[in-house]
Amino acid sequence: MKRIILALVGVICVSSLYSQERFTIGNLTYEVIDSNHVALKRCNTSVSEIDIPTIVIHDGTEYKISYIECGAFYECNKLKSIIIPHGYTCIKNSTFYNCSNLSMITIPQSVTHIGEGAFRYCVNLTSINIPDNIQYIDNYAFANCTNLTSINIPNNVRLIGSGVFNECEKLTSVSIPSKVKLIKSVTFRKCKNLTTIIIPDNIEIIGKIAFSDCENLNSVTIGTNVHYIKSTAFYGCTNLTTIICLAKEPPTLEIEVFPYPNDITLLVPKGCKDKYRNSDWNNYFNGRIKEME
Repeated sequence: MKRIILALVGVICVSSLYSQERFTIGNLTYEVIDSNHVALKRCNTSVSEIDIPTIVIHDGTEYKISYIECGAFYECNKLKSIIIPHGYTCIKNSTFYNCSNLSMITIPQSVTHIGEGAFRYCVNLTSINIPDNIQYIDNYAFANCTNLTSINIPNNVRLIGSGVFNECEKLTSVSIPSKVKLIKSVTFRKCKNLTTIIIPDNIEIIGKIAFSDCENLNSVTIGTNVHYIKSTAFYGCTNLTTIICLAKEPPTLEIEVFPYPNDITLLVPKGCKDKYRNSDWNNYFNGRIKEME
């Protein structure tokens, strides 16, 4: 028992020793994880462009960089461009939060996960290429990127978190990947330049406030498998003129899903008009429910 306790104490002491050791090379500060690995802890906020290394040498020891710490480039307001080399698998929470001058970033194919708020308030980003291997985009990852006009979301993405594109005011189009089942709350709120949205058949639930206040949105197509739309999902979309709902059974609606009163025409599958008239949908579209040819 004493040997076990001593061994555990030894491991704890070594870990504590490593976790307290930091060093800076150029504009980047690292924290030692163990004898062979470090974490990229922080970037000098005065830097304007940088290539992130995968290996660093300090006091004659070569270290592999295991990951970039959360918030490592937080509010690096002079940073304009950055290249993340192949080998990193995750862009952690708030990594580039409020890098207000960042206009170019290269993300490698090795990255599979973009963390919460990773690029939030990067107001100079106009476009970003998300690699094919990305599977998860966490909450508010690109929120408040007010100059973002285009973004590709690859088909391997399984999860798009809440508020990912919240207040991306210049975003003109977006496609939702086939593996995503849920459009979460606030995802596209106040995307004022979206004019048309096609919600594919793989989507089952549209979350609360998902498209609210998209004031230039005029056409929405809702896929066949949507069965539930949460409150205020399209509230404040005051220029909506046409909604096409392909579901043969009217999806369940929570309160204030659509703007009201409105002049929106609802198009439903042939033979389904009476089902929609006898549901909560009629509260929004009374007399304006038509069947598609």
